[in-house]
Amino acid sequence: MKSDPIKGWSDVLGKLVVEHGSSVIQEKHISLLKEQFAILERENEALKKEIMQLKKRIKSDEQPVDNNLLHEIEIKVLLYLSSNSGRNTKQISKALNIAEEIIKLHTEILKTKSMIASGDDPANDDIWSLDLAGRRYLIENDLIEHESIS
Repeated sequence: MKSDPIKGWSDVLGKLVVEHGSSVIQEKHISLLKEQFAILERENEALKKEIMQLKKRIKSDEQPVDNNLLHEIEIKVLLYLSSNSGRNTKQISKALNIAEEIIKLHTEILKTKSMIASGDDPANDDIWSLDLAGRRYLIENDLIEHESIS
């Protein structure tokens, strides 16, 4: 059987057109992918910058602005003792509705700062009262009322 030369050339040209079309489409896809990667790269850089800013903000939020600032629980203990002197850890814990171990931690911290004082009672745990530095802290931070001297 004799092959038809026109059909042969037609097949070759058809394959070339398909291959050429595929390569054009492939180039368009590659170009589109490159554009999308460029966009993702810019977004990634922007996200990296935002993450760094947030990390800096978190770090600065963790550090007190003023060394005289106290933990919220410590302030509650000072306020409680300002009107309820001579209370033990268990009483403070119950009154403030805070776990006794947490109160123990914060009363010890306040004691090291000379803001509260303890009188050891062998029959009880520490009996706490407000000390001069604690009273001063409450007054200077307008946490308790004080009369002005005229």
